[in-house]
Amino acid sequence: SFPTRRSSDLTDRAAVKECMAKVEEAFGSVDVLVNNAAYVAPFHQFVDGDPAEWEKMVSVNVWGGLNLTRAVLPSMMKNQRGKIIFMSSRAGVSPTPGLAVHSGTKHMIEGVVGALRQEISGSGVSIGVVRPGGVATPGYDHATGVAQEGASLPTWIPSNSSSCLSASVVAENVVNMITMMDVADITDINIAANKQVK
Repeated sequence: SFPTRRSSDLTDRAAVKECMAKVEEAFGSVDVLVNNAAYVAPFHQFVDGDPAEWEKMVSVNVWGGLNLTRAVLPSMMKNQRGKIIFMSSRAGVSPTPGLAVHSGTKHMIEGVVGALRQEISGSGVSIGVVRPGGVATPGYDHATGVAQEGASLPTWIPSNSSSCLSASVVAENVVNMITMMDVADITDINIAANKQVK
């Protein structure tokens, strides 16, 4: 039976450590980690930004993934197996106006993954990045609400959620990547909505 579903603050190392101890007690060692937690502040020009929003993005987008990865990686290295996926974004490889700090958090993740892949080479642990475009989630609506009132969106971001990727399509691609990691060195996947689909 599964333990009661609870949330944990991924920005708090002690909370992550406690969460991982409970996960390992219930299920054993972690074989797959998908760092999917993220926060995107509403689109804004940097000069108008709210530092409290920036702190939240850095805490969730960077520290969340670092804390979880640090918690599971030693066991994966010891067991010589495991897969870690970081959810990035096109903003993580292309500086994006209106998303300066968010883009910065994703650039940092991209840099960490690149270095970490080299550090763990030959260990039996695989690490990769998934870069979805706009995804139809409440986060998309939150981030683009200001832009829809007058500011323009970057060209790669769909103008409304009906043109975005569905969360299920992104999840399917993550599962496919995890499966493919058994037989191939898959480093990254870029996913964009098919503009032909209505």
